Amino acid sequence: MRREYKLNALGLGLGPNELLALAKAEYLKRYSTKNEFAYCIIYLVVNRDRTMRVDFKYPQEVQLPMRFIHKRPGGAKPGEKIRNIDIREIRDILIPPYERKYYFDFVFWVLDITTGNYWATNLWTGRVCADLRYYLSEERKIQYVRIGERLAEKYNMTFVLGHVNLKTARFRSSSGIMRLIKYGWIPTISLLPQPYGEMIRIIESTNDMSQVDTNATNLFDSQLLDDILDRWLKASLVKGRIDILSTAIERFRSNDFISCVHILLPQIEGLINEHIRRKRCVPEEKLKERFKQFGNLVKAEEFNSKMTIYLCNILTSHLQHTFYREWYPFPRKGRLYRGSLVTPQRHLILHGKTIKQYFTAANCLKLICVIDAIILLSLRSNEVKVTKKRKD
Repeated sequence: MRREYKLNALGLGLGPNELLALAKAEYLKRYSTKNEFAYCIIYLVVNRDRTMRVDFKYPQEVQLPMRFIHKRPGGAKPGEKIRNIDIREIRDILIPPYERKYYFDFVFWVLDITTGNYWATNLWTGRVCADLRYYLSEERKIQYVRIGERLAEKYNMTFVLGHVNLKTARFRSSSGIMRLIKYGWIPTISLLPQPYGEMIRIIESTNDMSQVDTNATNLFDSQLLDDILDRWLKASLVKGRIDILSTAIERFRSNDFISCVHILLPQIEGLINEHIRRKRCVPEEKLKERFKQFGNLVKAEEFNSKMTIYLCNILTSHLQHTFYREWYPFPRKGRLYRGSLVTPQRHLILHGKTIKQYFTAANCLKLICVIDAIILLSLRSNEVKVTKKRKD
C-alpha cells in the first residue's frame, strides 16, 4: 500500500533574487573572498524536531557531478583531464540530495562561464512535510533527475553554443555571426565552445576577419590536431579512409595547404554517402537532396539532443549553399558564376579551376572542422558514451 504524506503550505516570503543575495552574502562571510561562486545550492532543511532552516552549499562543501558526451568516440580515457573543448554537450547536472539522502526543496544557481551570469533552477514547492520519509522517496528522486536534465539542456545553450537568443535557443541575430558563416566558419562541434565564442567576440568588436583567422589558426596547435585525428581514427565511419585523412592532417602540418584542400574536399561527400549507405538507404541522386537525407538520418537518432539537431541543420544548409554551391564555367541565364573567393567550393576545385585564395591555413581548418562535424554527427549509439565528471 502506498504511503500518503501530509503536506502543509509554507509561507516563506523569499524570491529568487533575495535568495541569491543571501547566498552571495553567506559565501563572502564563509570564505572572505569575492562573493562570486561557481555554484550554490540552498536547501530547505526539515529537522527531526520539525523545525526548518536553509542551508547553503558551495563547491568547497559539495561536489556537483555532471554527465556529458565526450567528443572522442567511446568517451574519455581513465584518469584523463577533461577540458571545455573536449565536451560535445552536457546531458545531466546531478544535483545531490542533502547529506546524500534527503531530497529537500532547493534553489540552485550555477555561474555560466560564457555569459558571466547565474543560471537558476529550483524545486521550491511552497509546501513542506514533517515526515522525513517523504524526502527519501523515489518520487522526490525522480524530480531531482528531471530538473537536472532540463537544466543541462538549457546550460548547453550558453556553455557550448554561447551568444544565443534564450527564447529561440538559436544563435542571436548578429551581423558578425552571419559574416563568420558566410566566410565558411560554420559553428561545428570542433569549434564549440571555443574558439567559436572568441571568434564571435573578435568579429563583433573589430570586424577584422583576418584576426579571426589568425586566432583560430593559433588555437589549432599540434595537440588539438592530434586530438581530432585521434577521434577520427576511433570512429567507425572512417574505416577505409584512415590513410587519406591522416595524410590531409600531415599536409596541413607541413603547410602544404594546396594538397590539404584537394584531399579533404571530396571526403565530405564520400563520408556522407558512406553514412547513408550504412543506414541501409540509397543515397539520393541530387546532392542537395543527399545532404538533406544525411541530416534527417542524424536527427532521427534518439541520443541526439536539440542542440545537436540545431548544429546539424546549420551544417547541412551550408554544405548545400557554400561548399557545394552550384557552379558553371559558362554563361547561364545571362550570367557567369565564378565562385566564392573566400570559401573552398567543391565544384570549382574538382573541375580544375584555380583560386589561389583557397589555399590558406584558415580554409584548411574550415574543411577539417566540417569533416570532424560529419564524423561526430554520424556516430553510432555505441560510440556515443556519456561520461561522468565532477564540476568544481
